[in-house]
Amino acid sequence: MPEQEKPATTSRGMPIVTAETIRAILGTYTKGGESWGQRLNEAKERFIIEQPELTKFIEAHASKYPSEMLHPVLETVMTIYSVLEQQASSDQLSNSIAVTPKKVK
Repeated sequence: MPEQEKPATTSRGMPIVTAETIRAILGTYTKGGESWGQRLNEAKERFIIEQPELTKFIEAHASKYPSEMLHPVLETVMTIYSVLEQQASSDQLSNSIAVTPKKVK
């Protein structure tokens, strides 16, 4: 059986989002009938609980934008967070069977 590579991470340890993850998200939320809005709301709830300091930081930063921009800014932040969560979840599965680490420099 060929040796499998561990998922790639950035030089700072963040998961690198793969084309497969983006395809899976698009397939689930554009063709699969699941609601992306609900996914973002669930991610937001986890984010607030699991990342309280980051939540405060983002809220302070986002409050600098005009009020009409607040929703799009926060939606963008939650979209990025949700995609990184999905990639991290995929990576955890891959890490459980992979043996060769792969780093991007």
